[in-house]
Amino acid sequence: MTQTGYMPNEYDGVFLQTLSNLSGLSFAVLSDSVLWHSHNFTRHPCACDDALLKRLAEALPGENPGIFMENEYVFWGLLRCGGSVIATGPALLNKPSDDYEKRYASLHHISETIMLRKLPLQEMADYLSLVSIHLFGIPWTLEAISFLGEGTEHYAWESERDYSHYHIDQSEHDRTHKRGREFEKAIASAIRSGDVEQAKKLLGGNVPNVADSGRVADEERKQIEYMIVSLLTILTRAAQEGGLPSEIAHDVGDIYLRRLSKASLSGAVLTTLGQRAVIEFAGLVQKAKEEHSFVSHVEACKAYIDANLLKNIQVSDIAPALGLSRTYLSHLFKATEGITIQKYTQREKCRRAQRLLIYTDYPLAMISEYLAFSSPGYFSSCFYQWYGMTPSQYRRVYSRE
Repeated sequence: MTQTGYMPNEYDGVFLQTLSNLSGLSFAVLSDSVLWHSHNFTRHPCACDDALLKRLAEALPGENPGIFMENEYVFWGLLRCGGSVIATGPALLNKPSDDYEKRYASLHHISETIMLRKLPLQEMADYLSLVSIHLFGIPWTLEAISFLGEGTEHYAWESERDYSHYHIDQSEHDRTHKRGREFEKAIASAIRSGDVEQAKKLLGGNVPNVADSGRVADEERKQIEYMIVSLLTILTRAAQEGGLPSEIAHDVGDIYLRRLSKASLSGAVLTTLGQRAVIEFAGLVQKAKEEHSFVSHVEACKAYIDANLLKNIQVSDIAPALGLSRTYLSHLFKATEGITIQKYTQREKCRRAQRLLIYTDYPLAMISEYLAFSSPGYFSSCFYQWYGMTPSQYRRVYSRE
């Protein structure tokens, strides 16, 4: 994440795509261009209208998320992420006429009609909060979200009324969601410990009701879907903290996100999906702990490198983090892997660059900065060592764009 633009990593991209599929809304990362998008790029308003892109990218005055009123009918949810803005929308607060979608598409130079979903402000705030929790661990309430753009005084007043209704609707439950939070902490503890039996005991005991986690959607099925998305984020992080390699944890999380995205099932089956994820993560962490040996120092080193791949990683940073001496870790890694830590880090960065070169059109300088190479020239030199051609040559040969 840099001030020049945030590009979602693979796990964040799957999360945003899944949330997009579940909500029916488009998610995009905006800077001076559309850096990432969840739907058809040629039909995204910001990809077709530079003026709207500029308005949304520059709308947030501070760090708080915002609801941007494009006009009296259409609004967007905005969340700052480094030097970029994650935008979800467009959504309708009110629909003026049956042909409005067609007129809106024409207004933004889109050749085909696009569907605009009517959405309560509270629901948009919940989506922004889910993304913020996933990326930063920070929840947001509607009352803390800024209202921006035309007619903001009117819609700010509307939001206060909606928020009051939300609290009235929640009054029969514990609005602090204490039981839900305590259950999440207990599950996370079982995952970190690799305690499969404790995980099963928690799932088979007095599991909190859906309402104990706070209402995110009016429909029970949607509520469960969003709860599972949040649960998977908790499980992935707890598994990494418990010693499961980051790559494996993210892969398992991705699998369950994809299953959830494709599911057209009843609430009970969706709940079972979440339970299966808990048991599988606990089992994987348990297995990782059982296989712990001196080689685990090497795996921990790899996990550290994977988790910090977007930084300028030095052996002098890794060894203290693992509680080892620099010399011991260097010798152990070379003896086990047949390659130095520096070369391994370089190789993993180039592997990540390889995927970006194939599947995106990001400039080489941006990829170099994103992966924390000291300069584009050094990036090109390192890439050539591993792939026998420069990044530019590799993109020309293998690009799938």
